[in-house]
Amino acid sequence: MDKSNIKVENRDLPVFPIVIFVSNLISFLDLFTNNIYLS
Repeated sequence: MDKSNIKVENRDLPVFPIVIFVSNLISFLDLFTNNIYLS
């Protein structure tokens, strides 16, 4: 039972950090492209 619960947690957990990472990456790219455009 414990191993199954850990597996489910590990499966569900990465989704949130990936969403945060992607949104941060998009924000960073947006700033980066804006800086290049302004230069």
